[in-house]
Amino acid sequence: MSCIACNPVPIEFKSMKRGTTERRIWIHRLAWLHIEFVLSTLFLLASDVKSFNLAGLKLLRTPWDKAANFARLELYARKAAAAGADFIVTPEGYLEGYVGNGKITPSLTLDRYREVAEPADGPWMKKIEDLAREPRVYLLVGFAEKRGDKVCNSAMIFSSAGEPLGKYSKAHTAGDEPYRY
Repeated sequence: MSCIACNPVPIEFKSMKRGTTERRIWIHRLAWLHIEFVLSTLFLLASDVKSFNLAGLKLLRTPWDKAANFARLELYARKAAAAGADFIVTPEGYLEGYVGNGKITPSLTLDRYREVAEPADGPWMKKIEDLAREPRVYLLVGFAEKRGDKVCNSAMIFSSAGEPLGKYSKAHTAGDEPYRY
C-alpha cells in the first residue's frame, strides 16, 4: 500500500495532559485513522487486489456549505485519481464542513445541524456515488448523517462502481459533539 498524501507524525501521549484540547484532537485523528485502516483492510480482503494507492485528502472545509465542499472534493478526487489513487479518503465530517463540534462552530444549534445533515441515500451522497463511479475509485467520505430526527457523525465508503459498501457512525466523542444522536 502506498500513500499519495500522508504525513506521519510521532505522537507522545504521556506529554499531553488528560482533558486538554491537544490530546482530544489527537485522539480524534487516531480514531479516524483507525476507521481508514479498518476499511482499507476490508478493501484488501474483499477483492483480489494485492496493493492499492491511498489518497488521504487534507482539504479545508467550508462550514455549512455542502455545495462548496463537494466541488472541492470533486476537483481533488479527480486529481488524486489521475495521479493513480485507487482509494480516496476525506476528513471527518467533510461534506457539511464538520460543524457538529460546538467548540469549533459557535453557531451550532440542533435545528441547524439537522438541516445540514444528509441521509445516507440523499442527493449529495448520490453525487458522491457518481464521483466514485466515473474515475473508478473507492471513496470514503465523512458526513453528518440524518437518521430521522437524529444526526450521526458518519463515514460512508463507495466502491469503484459507485455502490455503497458500508457505513460507520462515530460512537464516542470527547464531549465536544453536543447533538450526536
